[in-house]
Amino acid sequence: MYKLLAAVVLVLGLGSCVSSQKAGQRASERQEVRRQVDEALDSRSFTVTFDYVMPHRMPARYLTTTYSLSVNGDSIDSYLPYFGVAYRSKYPDDMRSPLIFSGRATGLAVQRYRKDARRVTFGVKNGDELLGYNLIVFDNGRASLNVQSSDREAIDFSGNVSLPAPRKRGSE
Repeated sequence: MYKLLAAVVLVLGLGSCVSSQKAGQRASERQEVRRQVDEALDSRSFTVTFDYVMPHRMPARYLTTTYSLSVNGDSIDSYLPYFGVAYRSKYPDDMRSPLIFSGRATGLAVQRYRKDARRVTFGVKNGDELLGYNLIVFDNGRASLNVQSSDREAIDFSGNVSLPAPRKRGSE
């Protein structure tokens, strides 16, 4: 009976060591993700891929195609769908999303939003339309985007910052 009790205590003790190692590993992985997100935002060179859209007058839905927003300095590559009410539409581009374009950002600002998030705001002109982008990026790489338009109803997206693949410890 004593040997059985000693074996159980030994197994529980080893199990707790493994879980504390895994907790430490998860904490270091979270720190690495936070560092990568901060570097990307500070260099103003990042891409956010979106997987969920929340139009204001329609039901929210998951996106089945890869949509993204790329920022490289003051250059913007917006590849986003649009669902909602248009107050003014351009005839030749009726069938194309008004949020698919490349342009120059004006007033690009990156600032601390909360303890665990940063806000990236900028404006951009797409033809006659003025667009305001308000991007919230969390330390874990999740992102939330609100797009305000002069010609359309606002729309929201959520997704992830694209980070480089983690390096394996043996391949350094």
